[in-house]
Amino acid sequence: MSRLRPLALRVWLPVIIVIISVGAAWLHYVYEARFSTVGMLAEQRGDTSRMLTAAAAYIEGALRIGDRASVDRVTAALADDASVVVADLVHPSGVVLASTRRRDIGQMAASEVLAMRARLPDVPLGTDITVQGHLLHALHPLWVSSGGLRERRMGVLHIQRDLSSALATVRADALEESLHFAGYLALMSLTVWLALSRFITRPMNELTAVARRLGAGDLTVRARERGALESTALARAFNQMAGEIERKNEALEGINADLRALQAAVDEHAVVSRTDSRGCIIEVNDRFCEVTGHDRAALVGNDHSLLQSGAHDAAFYRELWDTINSGRTWHGTIENRRADGEPLWCATTIVPVMDSLGRPREFISVRTDITHQVRLRDAAALLARPDSATGRTVFETIARAVQVALGNRWTLVGEIAPDGETVHVRGYRDGDGFGAPFSYPLAGSPCQEVRSARAPLCITDDAAVQYPQDAALAAKGVRSYRGEPILDTEGHELGILVALDDAPCREDAQERALLRMAAVRAGRELERERTSAERDRLQRQLLQAQKMEAIGQLTGGIAHDFNNILASMLGYTELAMMRCVTDEESNLARYLHEILASGERARDMVAQLLAFSRQGASAPVEIDVRAVTAEVVSMLRGVIPASVRLSLDAGAGAAPVFADATHLYQALTNLCINARDAIAGTGRITVGVHQRVVADAVCQSCHQAVDGEFVVISVEDDGCGIAAEHLDSLFQPFFSTKAVGKGTGLGLSMVHGIAHQAGGHVLVHTAPGAGTRFELLLPASHRAPAAGGVTPDERLAANG
Repeated sequence: MSRLRPLALRVWLPVIIVIISVGAAWLHYVYEARFSTVGMLAEQRGDTSRMLTAAAAYIEGALRIGDRASVDRVTAALADDASVVVADLVHPSGVVLASTRRRDIGQMAASEVLAMRARLPDVPLGTDITVQGHLLHALHPLWVSSGGLRERRMGVLHIQRDLSSALATVRADALEESLHFAGYLALMSLTVWLALSRFITRPMNELTAVARRLGAGDLTVRARERGALESTALARAFNQMAGEIERKNEALEGINADLRALQAAVDEHAVVSRTDSRGCIIEVNDRFCEVTGHDRAALVGNDHSLLQSGAHDAAFYRELWDTINSGRTWHGTIENRRADGEPLWCATTIVPVMDSLGRPREFISVRTDITHQVRLRDAAALLARPDSATGRTVFETIARAVQVALGNRWTLVGEIAPDGETVHVRGYRDGDGFGAPFSYPLAGSPCQEVRSARAPLCITDDAAVQYPQDAALAAKGVRSYRGEPILDTEGHELGILVALDDAPCREDAQERALLRMAAVRAGRELERERTSAERDRLQRQLLQAQKMEAIGQLTGGIAHDFNNILASMLGYTELAMMRCVTDEESNLARYLHEILASGERARDMVAQLLAFSRQGASAPVEIDVRAVTAEVVSMLRGVIPASVRLSLDAGAGAAPVFADATHLYQALTNLCINARDAIAGTGRITVGVHQRVVADAVCQSCHQAVDGEFVVISVEDDGCGIAAEHLDSLFQPFFSTKAVGKGTGLGLSMVHGIAHQAGGHVLVHTAPGAGTRFELLLPASHRAPAAGGVTPDERLAANG
């Protein structure tokens, strides 16, 4: 093997060197020819592109002015280049508008021409250059303006260049250079090969792979830097370029993200559209379609008359177009119409976009949906009216105002009944119409929660599910509920304002404020009604008091005069009986006794009249009501028929009262006699004494409000009762429901006078066929009773 190595070095090394040199020379030739060809083609492409661009610009100008001679000259000038064999101006339809052809290219196949013609309609915007064999085909489209910014394709400029001589020259030069350097390559083939493999080929291959990865989108790839060779500098420059691209791409992504966020924010709030100079819609955003209810296909290509509601006249739109056509921005509010016919109010800004000549090229419209605000404004104006201008009640107007603002299905304004368990609906609106008033119970309904908390309640969805006890919610399919308490100026609950809908709702501060305003308006109206009712009641009370006072004064005056006459009649009758009658059995004595008895009855009647007029003698003292009542019941047992059961129900612990005992006897006696007369056949009369607190009552005789702690003396029967039309006349003198000759009509008048002399009142509870209960209310005295004497309980026991 040691002998073979020198031989191998001597024999095979030259062969290897020659092979390497020849291979290197051939490789150099191949690469030089390829690179030279590529450079030549790039140069030819650039020259051709510049030549076509200039020629196309000149031809476009000539076509604009219709100068066909200039077009022919340009195509002829293009053929002056020795390499240009064809210069055509071809219409998109395939018609040759201008052509210059050299006759020495007959060898070009007709199929190539046809293939190039087939590609004419697909020529892109720029120059399209294709090399096929030794022929270079270049196509350039021609565009001519048709007015405004629109252009239309007028033709394609087509050039064919023969590159065969240039290619032959390049190859010859490459072969000559390769042979010239063959010797040098032979001597240094091994060194160059190794250097090329290590310091050029390998780094270039790595750099190519990195470039491909970068082109594929991997911005993090970097080339490896080795030593201080040019490949290292190239790798370093490539890495700097990749880093700069990555930084700029990140910045661009940030800008794009900001733009997307800005566009999303604008689209979320604003209704944006673009129209051309004639008003036809070019583009709309998603918010525009959402607000108007139209889809994009129905809007693009139409004008804004599709949205007009007819609320604005021609002068309004004329002023709008005059403003934007003059280049100024228009601001205003427009009432449009949605696709479903509902009104759509928009605060609108229209900005004109001008062209280079100062004319509007397009208009950008930015709208803000203010329909909700307009509805709230209209509802607030409706609530601010002093009264209804539609013939409806104030509560119906309030219900309509709430429905206008909220757009809900059902609205009602309810007043809480005196029992506190029921709501009486005063104003009700269902859809587009008013409903009749009705009542509903509070128990189990969300209104009960509003009333208890005296605070608003908003249920955005599933109201019927949350309150299953309220059957009305489920029956109507109610999903959302909004309730507002109606309070008076002192914070007392008067009613409830309710807005219901069969769709979910959202909580809105402006809507809550309007509901509060509507509730305040309803509260003031309810308070005004109650104040008016109280004023009417006080007016009736004053009239009744004045009437009773006038009757009392008249009755008192008559009673005094009549009492004087009776005193004379009784005195003379007694004198006649003492002086003129000796025989008690004579007719004269009997006649005088009858006159005396009638006079005494008249005197008792006068006493009753004086008691009614409060002019009779009265000696009020502190008396025990239970004892007096027991004595009256005991006395009347002999007067009341056996078929009527008279009983006493005297509660323990009743306080004493200040009153005239004789008058109190007379009042109780009259009440019991009236109860006896109201019973036909069998029945019962119950006399009761109790002490209790009376609130929100009205005296039947003087019509004053009754509040406070009283000793209540009640006389109750199960007789025929009193008709409602007779209640206001019960205590008037000489009024009676009894048959003629059965009563004087002064008994209840006397009760009225006695009760009010003692500072008390009279309550009446009755119904036809259900009996009557009179309650004599006397102010309770809380002073301790005097020591000694008979106790009230002992007196009650003694009287049964």
